Amino acid sequence: MAAAPEPRRAEPQAVTEPLGGQHRRSLRLRSLESLDWPRVVEALAERTATDAGRRTAEGLELLEDVAEGRLALESLAEMIALRAADSPPPLGGIEDVAPLLMGLRKGEILPGSELLRIAHTLEGLQRLHFHLMDRAEQAPKLAVLAHRIRPLPDLAAWLLSSFDGRGELSSATYPQLTELRSRKSRLHSKITATLDRLRGEDRFDGALMDDASPLRGDRYVLPIKAQHKRAGLGIVHDTSGSGQTVFVEPWEIVEQNNDLKVADAELRHEERRILADLCERVALVSEELARGLRGAAELDLLHAKARMAQDTNSTVPTLSKKPRIHLIAARHPILSLRGLEVVPNDLTLGGGAGDALVLSGPNTGGKTISLKTLGLAALMTRAGLAFPCDEGSVVGWFPHVLTDIGDLQDIEGDLSTFSAHVLGLVEILDALDSTEGAGLVLVDEIAAGTDPVQGAALGRAVLESLLHRGILLATTTHYAALKAVSATDDRFVNARVGFDAAAGVPTYRVHVGLPGSSHALDVAARVGLPAHVLDRARALLDPAEGDVEGMLGDLQEQLEGARNELEEAKAIRAVAEAELAEVRAERDEVKRQRKELERDVRAEFEREVRGYRDSVRGALRQMKADGDTAAAERARQRIGAGAAAVRERLGDVDVEPSVDALDPASVAVGDRVRVATLGKDGTVAVAPDKRGRVTVEVQGLRMQVPSSALERPRSAAPTKKPSKPKPPRPSRAAPARSDDLSAAFRTSTNLVDLRGTRVDEALERVDARLDEASLAGEPHLFVLHGHGTGALKAAVRKHLRSASQAGKFASGDRTQGGDGITVVQVL
Repeated sequence: MAAAPEPRRAEPQAVTEPLGGQHRRSLRLRSLESLDWPRVVEALAERTATDAGRRTAEGLELLEDVAEGRLALESLAEMIALRAADSPPPLGGIEDVAPLLMGLRKGEILPGSELLRIAHTLEGLQRLHFHLMDRAEQAPKLAVLAHRIRPLPDLAAWLLSSFDGRGELSSATYPQLTELRSRKSRLHSKITATLDRLRGEDRFDGALMDDASPLRGDRYVLPIKAQHKRAGLGIVHDTSGSGQTVFVEPWEIVEQNNDLKVADAELRHEERRILADLCERVALVSEELARGLRGAAELDLLHAKARMAQDTNSTVPTLSKKPRIHLIAARHPILSLRGLEVVPNDLTLGGGAGDALVLSGPNTGGKTISLKTLGLAALMTRAGLAFPCDEGSVVGWFPHVLTDIGDLQDIEGDLSTFSAHVLGLVEILDALDSTEGAGLVLVDEIAAGTDPVQGAALGRAVLESLLHRGILLATTTHYAALKAVSATDDRFVNARVGFDAAAGVPTYRVHVGLPGSSHALDVAARVGLPAHVLDRARALLDPAEGDVEGMLGDLQEQLEGARNELEEAKAIRAVAEAELAEVRAERDEVKRQRKELERDVRAEFEREVRGYRDSVRGALRQMKADGDTAAAERARQRIGAGAAAVRERLGDVDVEPSVDALDPASVAVGDRVRVATLGKDGTVAVAPDKRGRVTVEVQGLRMQVPSSALERPRSAAPTKKPSKPKPPRPSRAAPARSDDLSAAFRTSTNLVDLRGTRVDEALERVDARLDEASLAGEPHLFVLHGHGTGALKAAVRKHLRSASQAGKFASGDRTQGGDGITVVQVL
């Protein structure tokens, strides 16, 4: 499978399209900062596992279009599922070796420690690749990312085997190093021994500073006191910093030091040659390795997103092409990351629910947090991040997210709060005039800081102008005139943050549909304003304004009461539904027990029927042996007794047969019956089988019906059984009681078709038809079993050898159907 092309990205600052000018750029940056976007990015970077992944997170980019956004969210959903299945991607061991690869491409020779870093990174990339490819069925989009990582197991193994546990080139892998290292070691030992001997000679007595054998310029020397430097002890190479010691190479080891330098140079040359070869091998695949590192960084970023989703209890929202937001139980992600208890709220904007949300209510009640939650939902979805909300949430695609949140006085300089906010609105309008595409605008306390009447009028005009541009917006306000706009313009929807009047504190719960009171005096009382000041403020309130505030407060209390009653009703309903479910379960259990009882009774009935059928057969054999009617009478009595016993056993079963229903035990071949399900009369062609099914011929057609579906015929009086069955008139092709099987002629009444039946069922049908044929005076029975595997044919013929009603039997000839039929003489 070919690797998917890397998606095009937008700059992280590009919340709007490039507008030009430093002033407009500051609007984009302010919008990001006011929505706490940098803190989201920081939290994401903290959850990465690799340096490259961290850098990717720190430069988190906003995606270009909806298709890329959906792919990113689908990939994230797969990563979240892998974490939930305790199968996160293994990212350990992957180091940022991209700078090393650049050096290799320039021909640099890396030391063994750096090559080992590359080897361990190759191993980590290989683990990551195979981990995701093994789970390609569960995570197909992550498998596409894994395709960017090409496993290089041979190169990794060769690099690792090239070094020993100390990070030096391995003599086992490169045996030529063994002799070079041994020669160098022997020379070291020889020089050390010579120096030990020289220290004991008289000429060095009193000249040595200490017993050390330091190196100067890769040559062994002895530390000699400065006053002995002209004693001709050897070649002076260096002097100590204090000047008290000179480092002398004794004449006796000059040649040995030369040999050591040559051996060391040869060893270094061979080691450098080996390292150069290894570096060349890595350089050949450096581009593929760099691409694998980029793929691993993308996967690390996705894993960090999944970790943050888990830490904030987030879900992946549905991404919509249309500009709309529908958040279920949304929480501000930064507050969730801080571990605070966040009140979840349902927030809806666009999609037929109003394009402008006017949020009112008390200060410190959560209005601004709600604005930021809307903005972050749009940004995080566009960046391929999950959001703290419940399943079923929908977020649209917003190329532009612009805000006017916070005090801009320090940013703009020499401006009042009102002027600064107006300038922010001007920048937003200007930005939207210069760009295309859906936008989301969030304004906190629109037109605040001036005369309420003029501020409300200005605020409404700005909001209407924004809506004319086809964007969605949300704003907070304390202006009563703005709260009333929704009454005349259905593009506006009111919402309020709750306030517990009894406790004097906000509830942080957003309620859509009605505006909220500012509760300014209640909030002031909660923070400690003196009571006499509050009383004076209430006295100074405009009566109309006070009435509105009071009405809003009353409405809020009524809504809270209604909400509490609704919760109680829901609880009562839940209890009732649980009890109903319990009753239904008990009813179903009673039905199940009844069906089980009926099955047991039917099974007992079948056993009884089989027993009495055996009695009938015995009676018939006795009749033929005795040649009189006494046995028939005894058989009748035994059958009657058996039927009575069965009726007695079935008497307790709650069955309500119809008035005209027939007793299955009394149904015999040739009886006229009525099939209740068809409403037509017919003739019984085959007696009931062990499952109670009867073959009935109705208007020339044969069909199997349950014996319970049979009633007494309506077209004629009930058919009485003849006291003695009369054999049918033999045809010319089938003389009665002929022992010549080849002369037997097959008809529809002397054929039993066993195809498609099990062996035990087939043998019972053969016995039943033999009994019927014997009573009816049929001379022959044709058993159609077919060929198949031959098992049914063999079982039938084996059974016929011991059947009391069967005489001679043989395979049918060509005119009778061949070996797929057995022709039986009926006794």
